[in-house]
Amino acid sequence: MFTDVAESRWITEMTFRRGDEVHRGTSVQHVYTVAEVTRLVTTAGFPDVEHYGDADGSPYRLGSARLLLVARRR
Repeated sequence: MFTDVAESRWITEMTFRRGDEVHRGTSVQHVYTVAEVTRLVTTAGFPDVEHYGDADGSPYRLGSARLLLVARRR
C-alpha cells in the first residue's frame, strides 16, 4: 500500500491465489475531509447538511469512528 498525498488517496496492490490461478488487482481509496464532503454535497444541490458521529445522533467530532452525513434538498 502506498499513499498518493497529492491526490488524497491510498493505493493497494492485491494478489489472490486459488490453486494455480493468480489474480492481481488494485484498490484505490480516496480520502476526503468532512469539509470536502460537505462542499461536494452542497455543490450538488443539498444545502441543508448535518453531521453525526454515530447512528445514535451523537455529534461528529475529531476522532469519531465514523461520519454519518445527512443532506436534504430544500
